[in-house]
Amino acid sequence: MPGIIVTLILIYILWRLIVGSSPKVSDEVHEELVQDPVCGLYFPKSEALLVKRGGQEVHFCSDKCKNLFLIEEKKKDKIF
Repeated sequence: MPGIIVTLILIYILWRLIVGSSPKVSDEVHEELVQDPVCGLYFPKSEALLVKRGGQEVHFCSDKCKNLFLIEEKKKDKIF
């Protein structure tokens, strides 16, 4: 029994040496990530909810974060 285990381990080691242990480089395109200003989550830009404020685009991961941001912006506008 121990001989079989040793043989299997040696076969595995040889296979890893032949095939290689480094991960394959993928050809997929990596999408730009943006950060939600409310919760700090990074997520793909294509999935973002977008609000334009003061000439800038602000990206949100969810309606909840977008609404919290807009509420805070309204509070700031009332103060000034």
